[in-house]
Amino acid sequence: MQRPNYFSHRWRKPLHTFVCVCVMLSSLFTAFTLAPSTAQAARTTDTESYANKMENARLAPVAHAPNAPVTGANSGQIKGTVFQDYNSNGVMDTAGDTTNPAIDRGVAGVTVTAYDKTGSQVGTTSTVATGAYTITGVIDGAAYRVEFSNLPAGYESSYHNSGTGTTSGTSVQFVTGGSGNVSFGINRPIDYAQNNPTLVAVRNIDPTVGPGNPPTGVFDASSPTLVTFPANAGSTNSTNNNVPASTNLTLEGSTGALFGLQYARTTKMLYASSLMKRITRFGPGGPTAIYKINAATGAVVATYVVGGPATDWHQTSNYLFDYVVGSTNGITNTWDAVGKSSLGGIALSDDEQSLYTVNLENRTLYQLNAVSGAAVANAAIPNATLTSCPGGAAGDFRPFAMHFYKGKLYMGATCTAQSSQNAASLRARVYEVDPTTLSVGTLRMDTPLNYLRQDVAKAQLGAWNAWDPDGCFTGREGPYISCPQPLLTDLDFVGTDIVLGIRDRFGDQSGNQTPRVPGMAPAGEGTNNDVNGIAGGDLLRGTGTAATGWSVINMTYGAGSATEFYTGEAYVSGDNPFHNETALGALTYIPGYATIHAQVYDPVIIGGGDVAWDYIFRSGLRQLDNTTGAAKRGYVYNSTFGKALPKK
Repeated sequence: MQRPNYFSHRWRKPLHTFVCVCVMLSSLFTAFTLAPSTAQAARTTDTESYANKMENARLAPVAHAPNAPVTGANSGQIKGTVFQDYNSNGVMDTAGDTTNPAIDRGVAGVTVTAYDKTGSQVGTTSTVATGAYTITGVIDGAAYRVEFSNLPAGYESSYHNSGTGTTSGTSVQFVTGGSGNVSFGINRPIDYAQNNPTLVAVRNIDPTVGPGNPPTGVFDASSPTLVTFPANAGSTNSTNNNVPASTNLTLEGSTGALFGLQYARTTKMLYASSLMKRITRFGPGGPTAIYKINAATGAVVATYVVGGPATDWHQTSNYLFDYVVGSTNGITNTWDAVGKSSLGGIALSDDEQSLYTVNLENRTLYQLNAVSGAAVANAAIPNATLTSCPGGAAGDFRPFAMHFYKGKLYMGATCTAQSSQNAASLRARVYEVDPTTLSVGTLRMDTPLNYLRQDVAKAQLGAWNAWDPDGCFTGREGPYISCPQPLLTDLDFVGTDIVLGIRDRFGDQSGNQTPRVPGMAPAGEGTNNDVNGIAGGDLLRGTGTAATGWSVINMTYGAGSATEFYTGEAYVSGDNPFHNETALGALTYIPGYATIHAQVYDPVIIGGGDVAWDYIFRSGLRQLDNTTGAAKRGYVYNSTFGKALPKK
C-alpha cells in the first residue's frame, strides 16, 4: 500500500493501502504507498520523485565508469548486466534488508550492441535470464559505444550511478574494450518502490470500547478509519510490535466502514470504497460511496456515488443488534447482505484516469472518471457462459475483488454454494475483464475451496462452509462461534504468480461480544448472552502466467493433513498454534520485496517464552516470505477490537 510520497492496494502500489495492507497505499489492507505515480504497489521516494530520477537518467550519453580490468577475465570482451532497479538508486541490489528491502532482478531479452570509433558495429547480443550479456571480439583499451535497445514494454532508464558494484549507466555508454561492468538499470514507473514507503490501512470500527468491553451501540465519529505507517514497521518478535505508532488519517464520521483502497500518485489522492459490515455503519455517502481523500490531510474532498441499488441493510435504530429482515434483490436479512450489498473492491487504471468497482447488490461493474467521479460505463454480470457456478444457481456467483495490473483489469469472484449448501461447490475465481467495455472475458483461475484447513481456533473448525443467510447463528451455543465462509476480496501479483486474499464473511456478519439477536439462541442459553465471532480467512498462492492462467499450489484436497504456502499466517505460541487462520482478505506486494504484506488479526510474532493471551485482540499486518511462506515481521496498528473485526 507513497504519501508524502506514499506507496499504495487494498495497498495500491505507489501508495499502498491496507485494507489495506496498505495502499503503499492499498486496498482493505489495501496497502498502498502514497507515491508520485500510479500503480498498485508501494512506491515513493524520500527526497526526490521518480520523475526527477528518470530525468537524470535521460541526460545526454556519458562515459560510464565500468569495473576496471582490461586483461584477464574480461580481455577481448565487453560485459555487464541489465537489471530492474526497483528503487531507482542506480545500483543492482541483490540482498534486501529493512533499510533497502527491494531485491533487483536481471532482465532478459534486451539487445546490446557495440560500435567502434568509426561507427561500425562490432558485436551484438541479447541479455539472458539473469540480465547478463557478453560481447566478444573487441580490442582491449580501444574506444567503443555501447547501446541498449529493445527494452520490455513500459520500461525506462533508471538512475545513473557511477559508484562501485553493478551500477547503471545510460542507454548509450562510451567504454573501452575489456570492460566488465557496462550495466544498465531500467524500471517501469509503476513498479518504482522507495526503500520504506508509507502504507495506508483501513480500520473499520464497531461501537466497542475495547477488549473485554461489550458494544455500546454508539459510534465514535472521531476514531480513524484510515491509518498510515511505514512499510518496515513492527518487529520480528513480541517487542516493539507497534513501533512506530500508526498515524490517524481519516475519521469514521467522514467515511463509515471501508474496504477498497487505491492511490493516485499524480494527484496524491486516495480512493476508498464503502463496505457492508454488520455492527458498523455507512458514511455520509451511503452504501455505494467511494470517498476521494487528500492523502496528506485525510480530508474527504469528494464523494462519488456509484450507480445501481443502494440498500442500507443496517438496523440504523439499533446498531447493537443490527438485524433487519426483508427481501430485496435476493437478500433476506442483514447477515445475508454481507458480501451481497454495498461495494466490492476498487481498481485504478495505470494512467490514474479510471476507477473500477462492482455494485454487489446488482452484480454490475462500473467505470468512473477518477478525477470527476462521472459515470463512464457499466456492465451487468454474471454472464451465464463464463460465470455459472457448480449447481447452476445464478445467485451463487458473487464478484468482489478488483485489480488493475500491467494494463489489464482483473475481477475476483466466489461461488458461494449457498443454494446447494454443498461445500464441494465452493470456488475462488479470477477473470480478465476488458477495461473499456467491462466485458468479463477469460477465466484465468478456478480454484475449489474444499481443501483441508486447520482449525480457526481451539475447537473451532476451519473448513470452509457454504454461505449461510442466517450467519450460522441459529441454534449455535456461544460464547465463541466460528463459521468460515469464503469471500475472495483481494488479489495481487508476485512475479508471474498470483496471491489471493480470502476474507471470512462470518467476520463481517458477527462481532466481538455482541448480543444475540432475539430468537436465535439455542434452548437454555437465553436471548441476550454475548457471542464472540472468530473469523479465519486465508491466503492462496497460484503459479502460472497472465497468458496461461494460474493453478493453486501447496493445498491438500481429500484425505491427509492441511497444508498451505503462507504458513506464517498462523498465530503460534511456541509449538502450539493458537489461531491457525488469521488472514483478513487484504494484501499488497511492493515490487522487488522478498515479502508480501498481509492484513491479519493477532499479527505479533511470539516465541516460546511469550504468553499467547497477552498479544491477542489486535489487528495489523504480517510480512510473509514469498519463497518460504514464513512470517518475517509483525506490526500492530490497532489493539482495540476483536478477531471478528477484520480491519486493515
